[in-house]
Amino acid sequence: MSKRQPFKSHWTAAIGAPSGAPMVMTDAGGDVGWGVLRRTLAGRDHTADLREFMWTKLCHGRVGHWMGDWHATAAHSVMLPADAPSDLLDAKRLAERYEAEAFVGIKDLACVAKFDIHKSDRILVEWPRIQAFARVEFCEKRDMAVVAVLHVPARSGVRRDAHVHLVAPARELGPDGFGAFLRPFASDAGGPEIAKAWSAW
Repeated sequence: MSKRQPFKSHWTAAIGAPSGAPMVMTDAGGDVGWGVLRRTLAGRDHTADLREFMWTKLCHGRVGHWMGDWHATAAHSVMLPADAPSDLLDAKRLAERYEAEAFVGIKDLACVAKFDIHKSDRILVEWPRIQAFARVEFCEKRDMAVVAVLHVPARSGVRRDAHVHLVAPARELGPDGFGAFLRPFASDAGGPEIAKAWSAW
């Protein structure tokens, strides 16, 4: 079995996060990057917080702090399982609820997928397509919440392809809040599952 290689694009890391943040993105195949955000990762000093990570994705390129202004600069949508509390349709509230229901020793914070959009004239086609895919694969099949975030060069001011991040808190979400962890999906094993489903979409 071949060793998984780090995903080629550094955009998978949270903008502004210290080097060594507790997530390793891998190339899951088919232009899909995959990683699991963990509270800590062996050999690295940084401790992650889902609120901070979500803020860096939504407020892409902004100067500030996740404890302050949450005026998103990136287009995004929050998708939930059918029986989830509707107040969690707000990305900030979703991240806050996850952290509020965390416990000492929690490891898994979120599954994170990244989809590249190589051609600028495909952004308006691929963005809704990826959102629809996320709703089925995360909300309907796995009872997970998922936040889709679109990053485009026009917003970031850099010459890189547009791409979409899917950030899914790593526990099932029901009417009473977060429940069971999504293992083995919330591990390296989830990447090939998502890449295979995307190739068939």
